Amino acid sequence: MTDAAPAPRHSLALQKQSADPDRQPLELYHLSHDLRGPLNSILGFAELLLEEIEGPLNEIQQADITAIYQSAQNLLHLINTAVDLSKLEANRLNFDFKAVDLNEAVNAVWPALSKVKPEPIELNLTLPPDLPLLWADRDRLEQMLKNLLRIAFKLAKKSAIVLSAEESGPQIILSLEIGRVELSQAEVAGLFELGVKVDPSGRIEIGPGGLELPLARYLAERQQGRAWAEPDQDNGLIIYITLPLAD
Repeated sequence: MTDAAPAPRHSLALQKQSADPDRQPLELYHLSHDLRGPLNSILGFAELLLEEIEGPLNEIQQADITAIYQSAQNLLHLINTAVDLSKLEANRLNFDFKAVDLNEAVNAVWPALSKVKPEPIELNLTLPPDLPLLWADRDRLEQMLKNLLRIAFKLAKKSAIVLSAEESGPQIILSLEIGRVELSQAEVAGLFELGVKVDPSGRIEIGPGGLELPLARYLAERQQGRAWAEPDQDNGLIIYITLPLAD
Protein backbone atom coordinates (compact mmCIF):
# COMPACT_ATOMS: atom_id res chain seq x y z
CA MET A 1 0.00 0.00 0.00
CA THR A 2 1.28 3.44 -0.85
CA ASP A 3 1.81 6.03 1.87
CA ALA A 4 -0.93 8.38 0.72
CA ALA A 5 -4.30 7.78 -0.87
CA PRO A 6 -5.62 10.01 -3.62
CA ALA A 7 -7.28 13.15 -2.31
CA PRO A 8 -11.04 12.62 -1.91
CA ARG A 9 -13.41 14.31 -4.31
CA HIS A 10 -16.50 15.74 -2.69
CA SER A 11 -18.76 16.46 -5.67
CA LEU A 12 -20.87 13.89 -7.43
CA ALA A 13 -20.83 14.95 -11.08
CA LEU A 14 -23.47 13.33 -13.24
CA GLN A 15 -23.28 13.82 -16.97
CA LYS A 16 -26.97 14.70 -17.23
CA GLN A 17 -29.02 16.23 -14.43
CA SER A 18 -32.67 17.15 -14.18
CA ALA A 19 -33.56 20.80 -14.70
CA ASP A 20 -34.98 20.68 -11.17
CA PRO A 21 -32.47 18.69 -9.08
CA ASP A 22 -34.78 18.69 -6.04
CA ARG A 23 -37.31 16.60 -7.96
CA GLN A 24 -34.78 14.02 -9.15
CA PRO A 25 -34.51 11.93 -5.95
CA LEU A 26 -38.29 11.97 -5.46
CA GLU A 27 -39.02 10.86 -9.02
CA LEU A 28 -36.41 8.12 -8.85
CA TYR A 29 -37.77 7.00 -5.47
CA HIS A 30 -41.29 6.57 -6.88
CA LEU A 31 -39.96 4.74 -9.93
CA SER A 32 -37.90 2.41 -7.74
CA HIS A 33 -40.95 1.77 -5.53
CA ASP A 34 -42.91 0.61 -8.59
CA LEU A 35 -40.06 -1.72 -9.58
CA ARG A 36 -39.34 -3.15 -6.13
CA GLY A 37 -42.80 -4.73 -5.74
CA PRO A 38 -42.56 -7.11 -8.71
CA LEU A 39 -38.90 -7.86 -7.98
CA ASN A 40 -39.63 -8.81 -4.38
CA SER A 41 -42.40 -11.11 -5.61
CA ILE A 42 -39.99 -12.79 -8.01
CA LEU A 43 -37.43 -13.21 -5.23
CA GLY A 44 -40.03 -14.63 -2.84
CA PHE A 45 -41.35 -17.20 -5.31
CA ALA A 46 -37.81 -18.16 -6.37
CA GLU A 47 -36.84 -18.75 -2.74
CA LEU A 48 -39.89 -20.98 -2.21
CA LEU A 49 -39.00 -23.02 -5.28
CA LEU A 50 -35.35 -23.34 -4.23
CA GLU A 51 -36.46 -24.56 -0.79
CA GLU A 52 -38.36 -27.31 -2.69
CA ILE A 53 -41.53 -26.74 -0.68
CA GLU A 54 -43.58 -27.47 -3.80
CA GLY A 55 -41.54 -30.56 -4.60
CA PRO A 56 -37.98 -31.59 -5.57
CA LEU A 57 -36.11 -29.89 -8.41
CA ASN A 58 -33.76 -31.51 -10.87
CA GLU A 59 -30.32 -29.99 -11.53
CA ILE A 60 -31.43 -27.97 -14.56
CA GLN A 61 -34.43 -26.53 -12.71
CA GLN A 62 -32.25 -25.71 -9.71
CA ALA A 63 -29.72 -23.89 -11.93
CA ASP A 64 -32.41 -21.97 -13.84
CA ILE A 65 -34.25 -20.80 -10.71
CA THR A 66 -30.96 -19.86 -9.05
CA ALA A 67 -30.12 -17.73 -12.10
CA ILE A 68 -33.55 -16.04 -11.87
CA TYR A 69 -33.02 -15.36 -8.15
CA GLN A 70 -29.53 -13.94 -8.65
CA SER A 71 -30.62 -11.73 -11.56
CA ALA A 72 -33.53 -10.32 -9.56
CA GLN A 73 -31.22 -9.70 -6.58
CA ASN A 74 -28.72 -7.91 -8.79
CA LEU A 75 -31.41 -5.72 -10.36
CA LEU A 76 -32.88 -4.83 -6.96
CA HIS A 77 -29.39 -3.98 -5.71
CA LEU A 78 -28.79 -1.77 -8.77
CA ILE A 79 -32.06 0.10 -8.18
CA ASN A 80 -31.27 0.68 -4.52
CA THR A 81 -27.77 1.88 -5.40
CA ALA A 82 -29.09 4.35 -7.97
CA VAL A 83 -31.60 5.72 -5.46
CA ASP A 84 -28.91 6.23 -2.82
CA LEU A 85 -26.60 7.95 -5.31
CA SER A 86 -29.45 10.31 -6.14
CA LYS A 87 -30.07 10.99 -2.45
CA LEU A 88 -26.39 11.72 -1.89
CA GLU A 89 -26.42 14.18 -4.77
CA ALA A 90 -29.35 15.97 -3.14
CA ASN A 91 -27.82 15.66 0.36
CA ARG A 92 -30.83 13.65 1.52
CA LEU A 93 -29.12 10.48 2.71
CA ASN A 94 -29.23 10.26 6.51
CA PHE A 95 -26.49 8.87 8.75
CA ASP A 96 -26.73 7.55 12.32
CA PHE A 97 -23.23 7.47 13.80
CA LYS A 98 -22.33 5.11 16.63
CA ALA A 99 -19.60 2.66 17.69
CA VAL A 100 -19.66 -0.29 15.28
CA ASP A 101 -17.94 -3.68 15.31
CA LEU A 102 -16.52 -4.38 11.84
CA ASN A 103 -16.54 -8.15 12.33
CA GLU A 104 -20.23 -8.08 13.23
CA ALA A 105 -20.99 -6.01 10.13
CA VAL A 106 -19.12 -8.44 7.87
CA ASN A 107 -20.88 -11.43 9.43
CA ALA A 108 -24.24 -9.70 8.94
CA VAL A 109 -23.85 -9.17 5.19
CA TRP A 110 -22.26 -12.48 4.26
CA PRO A 111 -25.38 -14.74 4.22
CA ALA A 112 -27.07 -12.58 1.56
CA LEU A 113 -23.86 -12.18 -0.47
CA SER A 114 -23.15 -15.91 -0.43
CA LYS A 115 -26.32 -16.41 -2.48
CA VAL A 116 -25.04 -14.22 -5.32
CA LYS A 117 -21.34 -15.17 -5.18
CA PRO A 118 -20.27 -16.99 -8.35
CA GLU A 119 -19.17 -20.54 -7.62
CA PRO A 120 -15.60 -20.32 -9.05
CA ILE A 121 -14.68 -17.41 -6.78
CA GLU A 122 -13.09 -18.13 -3.41
CA LEU A 123 -13.54 -15.55 -0.64
CA ASN A 124 -11.16 -15.50 2.34
CA LEU A 125 -11.83 -13.40 5.43
CA THR A 126 -8.78 -12.44 7.49
CA LEU A 127 -10.20 -9.95 9.98
CA PRO A 128 -8.52 -9.84 13.41
CA PRO A 129 -11.11 -10.69 16.10
CA ASP A 130 -9.91 -7.90 18.40
CA LEU A 131 -10.28 -4.92 16.05
CA PRO A 132 -11.29 -1.71 17.85
CA LEU A 133 -14.74 -0.28 17.19
CA LEU A 134 -15.39 2.05 14.27
CA TRP A 135 -17.29 5.33 14.42
CA ALA A 136 -19.72 4.85 11.57
CA ASP A 137 -23.29 4.30 10.49
CA ARG A 138 -23.87 0.54 10.81
CA ASP A 139 -26.34 0.35 7.93
CA ARG A 140 -24.14 2.41 5.62
CA LEU A 141 -21.09 0.34 6.58
CA GLU A 142 -22.92 -2.84 5.64
CA GLN A 143 -24.03 -1.19 2.41
CA MET A 144 -20.40 -0.35 1.58
CA LEU A 145 -19.33 -3.93 2.26
CA LYS A 146 -22.06 -5.27 -0.01
CA ASN A 147 -21.08 -2.87 -2.77
CA LEU A 148 -17.39 -3.71 -2.48
CA LEU A 149 -17.92 -7.46 -2.54
CA ARG A 150 -20.47 -7.37 -5.35
CA ILE A 151 -18.14 -5.42 -7.62
CA ALA A 152 -15.26 -7.70 -6.56
CA PHE A 153 -17.31 -10.72 -7.65
CA LYS A 154 -17.78 -9.05 -11.03
CA LEU A 155 -14.10 -8.12 -11.46
CA ALA A 156 -12.52 -11.26 -10.02
CA LYS A 157 -13.62 -13.69 -12.75
CA LYS A 158 -12.26 -16.95 -11.29
CA SER A 159 -9.61 -15.62 -8.92
CA ALA A 160 -9.60 -15.47 -5.13
CA ILE A 161 -10.71 -12.50 -3.04
CA VAL A 162 -9.21 -11.67 0.36
CA LEU A 163 -10.97 -9.29 2.75
CA SER A 164 -8.74 -8.04 5.57
CA ALA A 165 -8.43 -5.12 7.96
CA GLU A 166 -5.86 -3.53 10.24
CA GLU A 167 -5.68 -0.71 12.76
CA SER A 168 -3.57 2.22 11.60
CA GLY A 169 -3.40 5.21 13.92
CA PRO A 170 -6.84 6.77 14.40
CA GLN A 171 -8.47 4.61 11.74
CA ILE A 172 -9.05 1.12 10.43
CA ILE A 173 -7.94 0.27 6.91
CA LEU A 174 -10.16 -2.27 5.21
CA SER A 175 -8.60 -3.92 2.15
CA LEU A 176 -10.15 -6.11 -0.50
CA GLU A 177 -7.56 -7.96 -2.56
CA ILE A 178 -8.60 -9.43 -5.89
CA GLY A 179 -6.17 -11.96 -7.33
CA ARG A 180 -6.49 -11.13 -11.01
CA VAL A 181 -8.47 -8.55 -12.97
CA GLU A 182 -8.63 -7.45 -16.60
CA LEU A 183 -8.36 -3.70 -16.15
CA SER A 184 -6.05 -1.10 -17.63
CA GLN A 185 -4.23 1.40 -15.41
CA ALA A 186 -6.69 4.09 -16.49
CA GLU A 187 -9.63 1.88 -15.53
CA VAL A 188 -8.11 1.16 -12.12
CA ALA A 189 -7.60 4.89 -11.56
CA GLY A 190 -11.24 5.57 -12.44
CA LEU A 191 -12.89 2.74 -10.53
CA PHE A 192 -14.46 5.09 -7.98
CA GLU A 193 -15.60 7.64 -10.56
CA LEU A 194 -19.21 7.64 -11.72
CA GLY A 195 -18.67 7.24 -15.44
CA VAL A 196 -21.79 6.90 -17.60
CA LYS A 197 -21.58 6.92 -21.40
CA VAL A 198 -24.14 6.48 -24.16
CA ASP A 199 -22.90 4.73 -27.32
CA PRO A 200 -24.19 5.63 -30.83
CA SER A 201 -26.92 2.97 -30.58
CA GLY A 202 -28.27 4.56 -27.40
CA ARG A 203 -26.96 1.86 -25.09
CA ILE A 204 -25.88 3.10 -21.66
CA GLU A 205 -22.43 1.99 -20.51
CA ILE A 206 -21.29 2.27 -16.90
CA GLY A 207 -17.61 2.23 -15.89
CA PRO A 208 -15.90 -0.89 -14.47
CA GLY A 209 -16.64 0.28 -10.92
CA GLY A 210 -20.35 0.21 -11.71
CA LEU A 211 -22.56 2.28 -9.45
CA GLU A 212 -21.31 0.35 -6.43
CA LEU A 213 -17.80 1.76 -6.06
CA PRO A 214 -18.74 5.43 -6.56
CA LEU A 215 -21.44 4.99 -3.90
CA ALA A 216 -18.97 3.21 -1.59
CA ARG A 217 -16.52 6.10 -1.95
CA TYR A 218 -19.11 8.75 -1.16
CA LEU A 219 -20.42 6.76 1.79
CA ALA A 220 -16.85 6.47 3.11
CA GLU A 221 -16.22 10.20 2.68
CA ARG A 222 -19.47 11.09 4.46
CA GLN A 223 -18.20 8.99 7.38
CA GLN A 224 -14.82 10.79 7.49
CA GLY A 225 -13.12 8.00 5.57
CA ARG A 226 -11.54 7.47 2.17
CA ALA A 227 -11.66 4.94 -0.65
CA TRP A 228 -9.22 4.17 -3.45
CA ALA A 229 -7.77 1.32 -5.50
CA GLU A 230 -4.24 0.28 -6.40
CA PRO A 231 -2.91 -2.31 -8.86
CA ASP A 232 -1.23 -5.32 -7.29
CA GLN A 233 1.36 -7.71 -8.66
CA ASP A 234 0.39 -10.21 -11.37
CA ASN A 235 -2.52 -8.07 -12.62
CA GLY A 236 -4.20 -8.07 -9.22
CA LEU A 237 -6.09 -5.25 -7.56
CA ILE A 238 -6.47 -3.98 -3.99
CA ILE A 239 -9.38 -1.78 -2.94
CA TYR A 240 -8.92 0.22 0.27
CA ILE A 241 -11.47 1.83 2.57
CA THR A 242 -10.54 3.77 5.71
CA LEU A 243 -12.92 4.66 8.53
CA PRO A 244 -12.24 6.42 11.85
CA LEU A 245 -12.09 4.67 15.20
CA ALA A 246 -14.69 5.31 17.86
CA ASP A 247 -13.40 7.34 20.82
